[in-house]
This record gives sequence, C-alpha cells and structure tokens, in this order.
Amino acid sequence: MLVASSGAEALEISGATSDRIALLLTDVVMANMSGRHPPDILSEARPDIRLIYLSGYTEKGVVSMGDMI
Repeated sequence: MLVASSGAEALEISGATSDRIALLLTDVVMANMSGRHPPDILSEARPDIRLIYLSGYTEKGVVSMGDMI
C-alpha cells in the first residue's frame, strides 16, 4: 500500500514506482490542488487504475465547488 498526504505527494510517489497501482482512494476536496487533478494525471499514466472519490462534504457542498464528480 502506498500512502500520500497530499495530491502532489501522490503524484510524486506514483511517478517513482513501477509497481501496479490498482486503486486510488482520494478526497474530492484538497488543499492547494483540485481534487480531480491527481486522478486525471494518474488515469493518463495508468489507464487500468480504479478510482474511488470520497468526501466529508455534503453533496450540495461538493457540487457548489464546481464540476468535481
């Protein structure tokens, strides 16, 4: 299991490993980066990756932040 504390760290870790990453569990709201950015980048580099988005925000709160889902 690989663990990152930010979107930037997740991209750094992913770029540094040749191991298969089967699943990305990510928050849709992140500090300093759109919650969509890391999954978009990782999906391009690793087309077989599965994504699970989660959030502590209500649906209304997430939708008001833009096209996150």
